[in-house]
Amino acid sequence: VSTQSTGSSGINAEYGRKDDSESCTRIVVTDFMIVFPAWHCAFSQILLNFYIPILAAYTEAEFGRGAVFAGICLLVNTAGIIITSPFIGQLMDMFNPYIFLILSGFLLPITYLFLGPSPFLASIISPSPTQLLVVLGLIGLEMPMACYPSLIIMYDIYKTRYRKISQSAQNMITSLYCTSFPLGAFIGVVAAGVLSRYLTFAQSTMVMGLLAIVESLVLFLYCFLVYRLKKQISVESSPILAPLVDMEITNYS
Repeated sequence: VSTQSTGSSGINAEYGRKDDSESCTRIVVTDFMIVFPAWHCAFSQILLNFYIPILAAYTEAEFGRGAVFAGICLLVNTAGIIITSPFIGQLMDMFNPYIFLILSGFLLPITYLFLGPSPFLASIISPSPTQLLVVLGLIGLEMPMACYPSLIIMYDIYKTRYRKISQSAQNMITSLYCTSFPLGAFIGVVAAGVLSRYLTFAQSTMVMGLLAIVESLVLFLYCFLVYRLKKQISVESSPILAPLVDMEITNYS
């Protein structure tokens, strides 16, 4: 995508940056406001992949049901993602994508605390095959809300800060977003291997749930910073929960 020459080519002459691959790479990977949605996506993948390596051992020890039941649990988990995905995609065309990011910050940590369930919830709910299936199904339903809006938001932040988005910037943002999935999966399974040596399934999922709460607090702060950024630059004058005007990925103007 070429930019019109106005005396100096670039993403934004005001910032004095050249519109080349090196410049776009530096901008994308060093700008917290652009990188954070990819991190939120990666963290959701950490949560999603954390229980996979240790689930069969847990169901065998807790319920006397081995790999077959664990496979059914993961099937329910995956089915939740498959069912929710197209609806989230359509809803993001109708509503502000930031809404779904905020919802994921509320729902995922709370749901994850019930996965074990956490020891401090023992008086409310006890471990059972039904409890496990329901919670894994809910995690599957909530996961697309954390992942799918991230790419749109990364584009939106770039256009908000630098006015235009070049093909190099688009490619770099997409690459960073795609990297978040395997990165989160890798960290998730490694964390499961480490924590499972010292903690029970309930304790380890509680630790991950508490970390998710901390990450959500950063997410809410991030959304507030986005609101201030849009208000300061006057790109978007309406509140953050109102529909955004310039959110289309293919609109580079």
